[in-house]
Amino acid sequence: MADQTLVDEVVEAVRSGTASSRSEIAAALGFSTGRATTLIGHAIRTRRLRLAGRDRFQSPTYEVVQGQPSAVCHELAGACI
Repeated sequence: MADQTLVDEVVEAVRSGTASSRSEIAAALGFSTGRATTLIGHAIRTRRLRLAGRDRFQSPTYEVVQGQPSAVCHELAGACI
């Protein structure tokens, strides 16, 4: 569950505009690049982030998937429409 909290931090950093690339996310949150990659991968697999494009260095950039239900809705398993 601790990883879920870290994924939430990654998603929030992207949502707020603080970071959009793997290296920016790692630097902004104090993670190693490898750890940031793992958390970004988890966020993509759970459909919270998606690949947005590439920056000027050809590194992938990410954006938040819009319209995602909150974590509370996931926990209630179907309470949200």
